[in-house]
Amino acid sequence: MRFVEIKSVDQQALLSLHRAQNLIVRQRTQLINALRSLLAEFGIYIARGLARVISFAQSVVEGVELELPTIAQDVFRNLCQRLGALHEQVRWYETRLRLEAKRDARVRLLQTIPGVGTVTASAIAASIGDGHQFRNGREFAAWIGLTPANKSSGGKERLGRITIPLGTLLRNALPGSGWVINICASSLS
Repeated sequence: MRFVEIKSVDQQALLSLHRAQNLIVRQRTQLINALRSLLAEFGIYIARGLARVISFAQSVVEGVELELPTIAQDVFRNLCQRLGALHEQVRWYETRLRLEAKRDARVRLLQTIPGVGTVTASAIAASIGDGHQFRNGREFAAWIGLTPANKSSGGKERLGRITIPLGTLLRNALPGSGWVINICASSLS
């Protein structure tokens, strides 16, 4: 029987940093979507992209008048102020993650893997510690759900789809690293 290693206090602290950053990013995305849809009801459309939405929000906070009723202007100014605050919080968490990554030798080592950036490396280090509980890479991949489902029967080997139950930090971070590698490989060829 395989036992799960208990996470250290430092691992739990780093994981809480990741989870809090993830929460703030989701809240910012939710607010952006709500702001865009409410503005669209008044016929005002913001171009796609985070930078454009943040720029629009800053201009509204600075006093750019929208041709809307006073109540709507107050609502949008309030939402834009909240968006600016959330964006600053996201930047704080990103800065803190980079700072913590520089301090941890395991994170720096993981960042030498192509496609693995600060967030992914930090998430791996926080989740598995030093990794000695895995005998090989396949055990690690199975632990996070990146191996195909086994549907073998009657001596005939059948492998199903990769079973990635969404929701955990690593399962969301690692596919992004794969995309980076694919994009870099396609741009080189």
